[in-house]
Amino acid sequence: MSLVRRRSKRGLGAVGALAWLGLSACGGGELATRWVPPDAAVVRCTTAGRTRMPPVLLDLPIPRVPTGLLGRQLDPMALNDMGFEREQPVCASLLRPGEARIDAAREGMTGLLSTYTDIGGQARAVFGRCTCDIARVADVVDMVAPCRDAPHRPSCEPTVTQVQSLVEQLEPMRDALAGTVVPRVHWRLAGRTDRPSWMVNRLTELLPRHSGGATVFLPGQAVPSRHNHVLVRRLLEVPGTLAVLRLDGGRAVLVIREVDDALVLDLLTYTQVAARLMPLLPLIDEAQAEDVVASLTRPTSAWSAPLPLDKGNVIHLDRTGLDAVDRLMLALAPLAQIRRPPPSLEPPAWTARVDAVTLQAEFGHLGKRLRARLRLNEAGQQWAQTLTDELLASEVDRLDVLDTKAEPRPESDLTLPFVLHRTATEGLVFGGLRRTSAFMRRLEMQHPGALAGTLQEWDLTIPPGAVGPGGTVPPVLELSAWGERIAQQPHRFTSSFDNQRQHLDLVLTPD
Repeated sequence: MSLVRRRSKRGLGAVGALAWLGLSACGGGELATRWVPPDAAVVRCTTAGRTRMPPVLLDLPIPRVPTGLLGRQLDPMALNDMGFEREQPVCASLLRPGEARIDAAREGMTGLLSTYTDIGGQARAVFGRCTCDIARVADVVDMVAPCRDAPHRPSCEPTVTQVQSLVEQLEPMRDALAGTVVPRVHWRLAGRTDRPSWMVNRLTELLPRHSGGATVFLPGQAVPSRHNHVLVRRLLEVPGTLAVLRLDGGRAVLVIREVDDALVLDLLTYTQVAARLMPLLPLIDEAQAEDVVASLTRPTSAWSAPLPLDKGNVIHLDRTGLDAVDRLMLALAPLAQIRRPPPSLEPPAWTARVDAVTLQAEFGHLGKRLRARLRLNEAGQQWAQTLTDELLASEVDRLDVLDTKAEPRPESDLTLPFVLHRTATEGLVFGGLRRTSAFMRRLEMQHPGALAGTLQEWDLTIPPGAVGPGGTVPPVLELSAWGERIAQQPHRFTSSFDNQRQHLDLVLTPD
C-alpha cells in the first residue's frame, strides 16, 4: 500500500494511476458507484486525497453540489477531511425522482394546501379568538393555518370539550397529510472510508461549509419533541446512522451513515417553501417518515461511468434526469406559494441533439486536459450521419444543418431553483453544439489556419488569450472565469465519433 500512498510531483496524474493499480493488492475496491442509481440526473466523482481540484473542472456551468453535503464542490482535500479513503473515488449524485411520484405530488399538493387553509378557517369560525390557545393545549397548533405567530390570549381558558372538538375537526387534515406524496430533492455523497466515525467526530470543523443553520443529533441523544422530531428520531434508528443534521430550519435533513465500509451522506431538501407554510413541514415529515427512510436504501443496480474513473475525475449530466428534477420542483411549486404553476415546462426553441454529457479531467495532465463525451439522441445521430470527411475549414457551415427556426419560448416569472430549465447547463452544456460553427468561423477569421481536420474529425488550434474575456473569440458570460483560465496557454481541440455515430468525443488539451 505504501506505493499507492506515495505522492507524485505531477499530482493529479501518477497518484490516480498508482492508486488504481494498487487496489487489488490492498483488497479494497471502490464503493462510490454502488450507491449511485443508474438513472441519476447528476454524478460527480472525485478521487479523495491531498491534491487540488483539477482546474479544468472549475467554474463550469453545471449544477452545484449543495453546501448541505459538507463536501464543498468535491475538491479532493475536502473529501479527505471528511474521512473518505485517499486515492478512492467519491461520488455525489442527484437522484432522479420517479414519474409516479412527480405525478402524485402534482395532483396532491394543491389539495393539501387547500385543506390546510380551509380547516384553519373553519376552526376560527367555530372557536373564534381563542382558536389558537385551544390548539396549543391540544398540541395541534401547526395544523391551524391562522395560528402562525398568533399571540397567547390570557382571557382564553380552553375546556376539555373544546380541545376534543378541535382535534376531531382536524381529522381531514391528518388524512390529507397521510395521503399526499411530497418528495424531496435528494442528493447523495458516498465512497469508501478507512476512518470509522472520523467525520462525526469532526463535525464542528465541517459545519461551517454549510451556508445555513444546522442542528446535530446523535444516536442515544434526546431529541426534543418539536419541529421535525418524529423524522429525526426515525432516521436515528436506521442501521449505520452516525448523525442526523436538521438544516435550514427544517427545510432539509442530512443523514450520515457508515454501511459496509462506505461513508454515505443523504441530503433531502424541500426546494422552496413560503414562510407561512413552514409549520407544515414537521407535519409532512411525521406523516412520511417511513417514505424518507425507504429512500435511503442502496440501489439494486449500480451506475456505470461512461468514462473510466481510474482515468480521471468525472462529471456526468443526464438531460432526462435533470428535467425530471425540474418537473418535481414545478409539482411542489404550491409550497413556494406559486398558486398557478404552468402544467409543464417550455422546451427550448433550438433542436436538442444531446441526451447526456460526461466530462473528465484526465490524470497525468495537471488537471488541465478535458475530455467530453456527448451521448447523441435521435436528432443528434441524424446530424452526425450528415458529416463527411470534407475539410472542416471550407465546409464549417454544414455543422448547422439540423438547427430549427422555432419561436423563442415565452418569458417566465418562475423563481424555482431549476437545475436545467432556462439555465446555462441547458443552453451551454446540452445546447452547445448549436454554437460550434459560429465559434469556429470566428476563430478562423481571427486566426487563419486555426481550423484543420474534417467535418467528422475536428482539429482546432486555440492561441493563448483567444478564448478569454476581451480575447479574439471571447466566451459567453457564464464561461468567463473558465475561459480566462483556459486562455493562459495555447490549446488544441479535437473531436471524433464512434462507429455508430451515437457518441461525440471532444478533447481539449494544452498544446
